[in-house]
Amino acid sequence: MQDLNNALTFYEKTIAIDEKQIGVHHPSSAIAYFNLATVYQEQKKIDKATEYAKKAWTAARKIYGDEHEETKENLAFYQTLSRNKI
Repeated sequence: MQDLNNALTFYEKTIAIDEKQIGVHHPSSAIAYFNLATVYQEQKKIDKATEYAKKAWTAARKIYGDEHEETKENLAFYQTLSRNKI
C-alpha cells in the first residue's frame, strides 16, 4: 500500500509541474494522467481513476487524433473504468 501512496504522490507532483510547464495537452501529461488513473484503480478508487483516465484520453485525442493507438488504448481504459462504476 505504501508503494501505491508513493506512486500517487509522485504522479500528482508530475501533473502539477506538467500543467504549469507544458500544459495538459502534452504527451508527458497524458502519460501522467494515465499512470495516476492506474494507481487509483489499484486502490479501488474507481471514480478518481475514471476522472484521470478521461483526462488521459482527452489529452491523447488532442495530441494524436482519434485513430492513433495511444488514443484508442486510453479510450478503452476509460470505457472499462466507466463500466466498472455502475
